Amino acid sequence: MRACARSHWTPASNQITVSDQIGTNWANGHAFDVVDYDHDNIDELFLGSADTYSGYFAAYDFNSNTAEWQSPSNDFASAIAVTHADMNGDGYPDLIGITTGSSGGSGGSYVYIYDVHAQTLIWKSTGLSAASNVRTADLDHDGKLEIIVGTQTGIVIYGKHPPVSGYLQRATVNTGAVQDLLVADLDGDNVPEIYTLESDSYMSNDSLKRYDSDLQLVHSTPLGVQASSLYVEESAFMRKNLLISTTHGTYPTPSTNEIWAVDAQSGAEVWHSPALPGTIPLNSLQYADLHGDGKKAISFATSGGMFYTR
Repeated sequence: MRACARSHWTPASNQITVSDQIGTNWANGHAFDVVDYDHDNIDELFLGSADTYSGYFAAYDFNSNTAEWQSPSNDFASAIAVTHADMNGDGYPDLIGITTGSSGGSGGSYVYIYDVHAQTLIWKSTGLSAASNVRTADLDHDGKLEIIVGTQTGIVIYGKHPPVSGYLQRATVNTGAVQDLLVADLDGDNVPEIYTLESDSYMSNDSLKRYDSDLQLVHSTPLGVQASSLYVEESAFMRKNLLISTTHGTYPTPSTNEIWAVDAQSGAEVWHSPALPGTIPLNSLQYADLHGDGKKAISFATSGGMFYTR
C-alpha cells in the first residue's frame, strides 16, 4: 500500500504526491488516520497493514517518508480500521485499532490501544464478532472516553471501570451487520448519538439507524440500497446532515454509485450527488480547504479515483 497526498493543489497542476510502499493491503482494509501524534506540527499517518499473514500498526511520517514507529509484526492477521484519541491522559493522541485475528492464530476481531508516543501497548480486548469500524466518545460525560465498535452482529461499547486498569464491555446490542458507524451530536443538544449503517441478511437493503448512548434504538430509516460508509456533512448550523455512500441497481443493469445527504433525525433525503465512478470506502471522505481560500470542499476517494467538489 502507498499513501497519497495532494500538496498545494490547483486545477492547473493537479499534482499528487505518492509515498514509498508501506507494507501490504491484500485484505483491502481501510485502516488509516491522519494525526500529529508527537506534537511536532507535522501530520503523520496512523495505519495498519492488511496482508492476512503478519499485520501490524505503524506511525508514518509523510514528510520524511519514514515509519517512525511500528507495533510487533505477526501480532494479528489484518487491520480493519484505526482512529486516534488521548486514552491515557498524557496529552498525546493514542492509536485505537481493530483487527481480524490475533497473535496465536485465534479468530474474530480485537481492539488494540497503543500509546505510540511512549511506544507501549495500553490495552487489548478479548475476541469480538468480525468488526467493521471503531470510534471514541465520552458518551456519559464523565470525562472518560468510551470505545464504540461496530461488528457483524451489533454494537459494543467499552468503558473504564476503576479499579480495573483496562476496559470492560459497558453495553452491547444485537443488530444487523454494521457496515459503518459514527458518533456525533447532530441535533445540537450536547449529547452524542450513535449512527450506524446496517445490512439485512441478504446484504442488499441497508438501514440508517440512530441509537442513544445506552444503545437504545431511537430511529431507523430503510434506505432501499446498499450503503458502504457514513460521514457528517460540515455545516455552521447546530443540526447537521449525514453523508452516505450508496450503490443501487439490479443486475444486469450497471450499478449507480452516489453520495446521499440525509437529515440525521428523520432520514429524509436532502440532496444526492451525480453518479460517481465507484463507491466511497470507509474513512475516505473529508472536508478540506484545497485552494487556501477559506472555503472547504468535499474531498473523497472512490474505487475509481480521487475527487473533490463544492
